[in-house]
Amino acid sequence: MVNSPSGAADEKTSLTKDYQHHWLTILVATALLILVSLIHLHANPHLQFNLLYVIPCVLLALVVNLRWASLFVLASSIISPIIQYDGDSDYRSVGVFVWNFVSRLILLEIVVLTIGRIRQEFSKSDDQSG
Repeated sequence: MVNSPSGAADEKTSLTKDYQHHWLTILVATALLILVSLIHLHANPHLQFNLLYVIPCVLLALVVNLRWASLFVLASSIISPIIQYDGDSDYRSVGVFVWNFVSRLILLEIVVLTIGRIRQEFSKSDDQSG
């Protein structure tokens, strides 16, 4: 899963340049994250929305790069436990909050890293065939 930098262009650009080039994708991912958060806010706090929170992260991992996807993983991992914390007193323990944050962070980041690796393999095979 972990390789040295491949020299691909997206590994050498700054977040600002990534934003300038992919602003529409980042805007769509932000809108999706807000939409999922609003749905989660109005639903039962005991429901799991991890599959919905991963959608904007995967979109960014596929289109932009892993850095932007990881930022959205971090945001999703913070937003979801906050919504649960606010929605039910059972989630107000610091231990429960930390557990929910860390478990979401690990789960979502594993998905994003896997998608990023698949993207990297596809781009390698495109470079070799073309």
